[in-house]
Amino acid sequence: FECVLIAAQHWLPQDDDDTKNESKVNVDDDKAFTDHLEKIISTLFTLMKDTPSSRTSMYMLNEICSLIFRPRLLLDEAERLEDECEAPAPIRDAFYKLIEMA
Repeated sequence: FECVLIAAQHWLPQDDDDTKNESKVNVDDDKAFTDHLEKIISTLFTLMKDTPSSRTSMYMLNEICSLIFRPRLLLDEAERLEDECEAPAPIRDAFYKLIEMA
């Protein structure tokens, strides 16, 4: 879990980036970006699901939420959905999955 989390933190753009050009990933390439983000989220959820300890699961849930519910990522996804309502939305899908898990 920690390896995937650390890799994702370094791969995803930070909220304090002034422009998209300064981020480590090209968020303008929507298809590749959403595909990779979807795989990261899916992997993290799978690892959390396979964890028997509720305390560890809560830690994982907190880290997943901190990773994917960043203002910058939410804004990028909202802009993609405004341009094309059928665009992939891995963060929205993760949110719905969290609701189902509750």
